[in-house]
Amino acid sequence: VANQTIEIEQQLNELTNIRYTLELQNHELKRTNYENRLLLNKFNALFNFAPVGFLLVDEDFIIIESNRTSEAIFEKNYLDLIGINIFFITPQNFKEQFENIIKLPKEEINNSFIRFEINFNGKIKYLRADLRILENIFESRKFVLFSLVDLSEIIYYQKLLEESENKFRSIFEQSPVGIYRTTPDGKVLLGNKKLVEMLGYNSFEDLEKLNLEADDYPMKQSRNAFKERIEKTDEVIGDVYTWYRKDGSSIIVRDSTKVIKDENGNVLYYQGVIEDITENMSSKQRELID
Repeated sequence: VANQTIEIEQQLNELTNIRYTLELQNHELKRTNYENRLLLNKFNALFNFAPVGFLLVDEDFIIIESNRTSEAIFEKNYLDLIGINIFFITPQNFKEQFENIIKLPKEEINNSFIRFEINFNGKIKYLRADLRILENIFESRKFVLFSLVDLSEIIYYQKLLEESENKFRSIFEQSPVGIYRTTPDGKVLLGNKKLVEMLGYNSFEDLEKLNLEADDYPMKQSRNAFKERIEKTDEVIGDVYTWYRKDGSSIIVRDSTKVIKDENGNVLYYQGVIEDITENMSSKQRELID
């Protein structure tokens, strides 16, 4: 009887240990499940509210998952996107680019993107889709994740910039006055057609060879005075100077120039406009300026 009692006690102790082990494992499992739910909720929040559109497509090119940004890009709700072929909502050139990319090695596919446009009732959206191949843990199924970015606003401002640059170029080249940019160390950065003509050079490329800081430059002394003044006041307006042409002859110009600085206050260049007023000056006035 005593032996049986000891054996029963041992079995009870083993059962108690097993119970504690199971309770501990159950606690760990609950904690793991809780942490997994937190991670899943965090992922869903990031996925759905990301500023980038996500479309997950299976091997048959059927959309199986989408986020809110994609819905906004394609102007469709979730149910209208899920279950349809991605080529039904994208233009022909999207499919053509995709078919070329999908033939590449996986590493190259994951560094590829597609640029395409979609017309929504006359409003064009410019889009970029980056590709990434995803596989399940057994590598038995493959998916394609498209990360979509709407480039419409960027392209809109790029076009505005191009238009303004074209307008500037037109004004710059057709201006009746000379326009220039020079650096403090004497380089000619910019000069329009009128400036080239006024100074008697064949082209801007010919003019930009000048070193305005060279010791043999004919306007060295007046340039030093100009630099000293403009860097104190940041601009000169309507000052009159004698400038020298390529052939050595002189002209009288009215100069208005502004200092352009970087964000730290360092001088980048002088940007100016000059007008040839030689014909308006009397001989005596010219002598006084010289």
